Amino acid sequence: MNRQRGGYASEESLLLFWRTHVHSSKFMNQGATGILNSAFSCVASLFGTIQNLCIRSFLFCCRRNRGRTILPSGPITPQTPPQIVVGYAAEFCNKSGMKKPNLFIVGGPRCGTTALYSYLKTHPQICMSDFKEPNYFSDDLGPQLRQCTTEATYLANFCGLGEHHTVIGEATVFYLYSKTAIPNIKKFNPNAKLIAMFRDPAEVLYSVHSYFIYEFFIDKKDFMTAWNSQAALTQEKALASRHTELPFLHYRELASFGEQLQRAYTHFPPQQVKVIFYEDLRRDPGAVYSEVLNFLGVPHDGRRDFPVINAIKRHRIDLLGRVLHNMPTSLTRSAIAVKKTLGLKTLGVGRLARKLDADARRPPAVPEDIRQTIIAELRPDIELLEKLTGRNLSHWKM
Repeated sequence: MNRQRGGYASEESLLLFWRTHVHSSKFMNQGATGILNSAFSCVASLFGTIQNLCIRSFLFCCRRNRGRTILPSGPITPQTPPQIVVGYAAEFCNKSGMKKPNLFIVGGPRCGTTALYSYLKTHPQICMSDFKEPNYFSDDLGPQLRQCTTEATYLANFCGLGEHHTVIGEATVFYLYSKTAIPNIKKFNPNAKLIAMFRDPAEVLYSVHSYFIYEFFIDKKDFMTAWNSQAALTQEKALASRHTELPFLHYRELASFGEQLQRAYTHFPPQQVKVIFYEDLRRDPGAVYSEVLNFLGVPHDGRRDFPVINAIKRHRIDLLGRVLHNMPTSLTRSAIAVKKTLGLKTLGVGRLARKLDADARRPPAVPEDIRQTIIAELRPDIELLEKLTGRNLSHWKM
């Protein structure tokens, strides 16, 4: 059987990755290359074997359930096959009476959105999306960022929705950055509530840069090189590059929080927008959590534990990180099929590998020269944010 038929080419994909990213490296001598070639070929062969078992299990499940509606046993992800997503979306609409999401954590990046999303997700009256950032409403951004492009796939992210849920939400950090997301949310649900989270822009951009490196979104590891290159990059040039999304390139726009909040206020009145500053969340997460629940109109659930979530990470082994971030789509789909066949939420292999590879650490202080460069550029925007929120942000401008 031709392994490439139907898009199943995990061994070839892994070996191509090896030749492209490692084998040609000028740092590899012939002896090391030979040893690592053999090791990597074994890994690729193992992936192929696992994939074939996954495919056979999935086909067996499909034959056994022929004629039945296939629904997921766990959360919908961007890799879930379309026929399963659409089938579940129909079931979702029937069960929920067409309840619409009414809470949107709209940004910004590295401002505590993942922590707040995680805290709210366990509240008994709040249903948060299975996939944190569906990015459905940012239709001015490209497909690399948008995990959902149809309403059916978007609504299917709320598979845990029940009659007892009064708040239905998600948390996409690029909604504030997008020029179309907020007006699209307004059209979708004019009564929705927004939560906008902000942080010192110098800290945000330095943290975002580290995150983009960790995710292999960018190759420039020096912050000032990335910062200085943004002015020379036009949208057309960006679209012609490997990474087509402007947030990876235009740091200034990403941290223009005053401009972003002003744009949001043109579509939603201030009483429907809750502004949270990261420094408050970090200092007293319990108080901020209580404020958010009051804003949403739900009772306190007694939560007292507020762990640090989504800390800055680096790869212990760069090669392993690249493999985990460039896993063949066919292997991912096969793993999902096996999980559904066996009724498991996770196989645990990928999570264990990422845990072994990721090295969480305290965020480094922003170097003074970088800080002054960023603040000099964004000072007018910080002053606009002060005016809109009534918050003294003079310590951001120092």
